Amino acid sequence: MSKYTYDSRPGSAWMDEREEELRQRMRRDLWKDYDPTIDYSWENKAESWELEEPEQYECGNCGRKGDETKVVEAVRRCGTGLGEWYCATGQGCEK
Repeated sequence: MSKYTYDSRPGSAWMDEREEELRQRMRRDLWKDYDPTIDYSWENKAESWELEEPEQYECGNCGRKGDETKVVEAVRRCGTGLGEWYCATGQGCEK
């Protein structure tokens, strides 16, 4: 048996030193590949839904094309759509 005994229980001074060495080594490894010319922030990353173009529809009266903010779908009283699109109020032929 060695004359040096190490108390490797959590919270012991020897274990705290090993954990601190490990933390420092991990920090060095993380920054090793850092490139200051790359933007690493998540706020500037576009979501997949932000990149998609909105679907375009055509007015059945005037032929004007637009997304769902400019043309609206005609619906029955029960709420089902007819598949026909017309200019929204204040847009195109509905001014």
